[in-house]
Amino acid sequence: MRIGKTVLTLLTFAALAAASLTIPASPGDSAGNQGSTTTLQEWEQHSQPQGGLSAKASARLHSEIESILRRPEFRISRLTREREAPAWLRWLRDKWTKFRQALAALSWLPAGASRWFLPAISILLGLALLYMVYRVARESLLGGHGGAGEVARRQATPKELLQQASASAERADYTEAIRLIFTATLLLLFPREAPRTPTRTLVYKLKAKSAALADDLMGLNGLFEVHYYGNKPASASGYQQALTISSHITKTMSGGSGESAS
Repeated sequence: MRIGKTVLTLLTFAALAAASLTIPASPGDSAGNQGSTTTLQEWEQHSQPQGGLSAKASARLHSEIESILRRPEFRISRLTREREAPAWLRWLRDKWTKFRQALAALSWLPAGASRWFLPAISILLGLALLYMVYRVARESLLGGHGGAGEVARRQATPKELLQQASASAERADYTEAIRLIFTATLLLLFPREAPRTPTRTLVYKLKAKSAALADDLMGLNGLFEVHYYGNKPASASGYQQALTISSHITKTMSGGSGESAS
């Protein structure tokens, strides 16, 4: 509303100036050609003798217009001024544009399919991300992996779990073998708390009793996470490393250096 009033004021000034001034055209040449439109300087020279605005009135008019244009609504705010995007955002935007162009150029897609293909891919990627977050949260927050198979493992003894780990290693399923060793070690250290307590909490509780046992458990936990959650292929050497750590924890406990946190 305020800007509209300002524009109306400017239009009023322009109308008054146009009504009080007669802008002469330049005279034609000797051949009778029509003169061209006068310049601003010629207009100012002809305006005064014909009873137009005086120099003082013209200066006052210009001053009033300048004062109007200096009002806040005509200024560009620093907060709203467009800034150059950071380099990483420009790079991401460029890659996204190229991806969309490449997607639109796919010859095997039917006409118009690229419009729904891209949202479909985005939804699938989002679901995959949610599943990964769920897997991590299930271990970190709930303290277990869930599922009927895992419940059966939780009900087994550490010795039985180590036997299952050996069988998995014979099938070259070293990731599952490391997982079983890790579960057996947790049940050995915390027979009552392991099924429902987050691993980090168990490590902190164990550290208060034995720093050596806590360090071993953290090492075994890191080995388990990098292969199970990180999807890094496990090898026979990784399995042997996990077995060595578990055996060291068992010997430390039987030697009296650490106690179960149950």
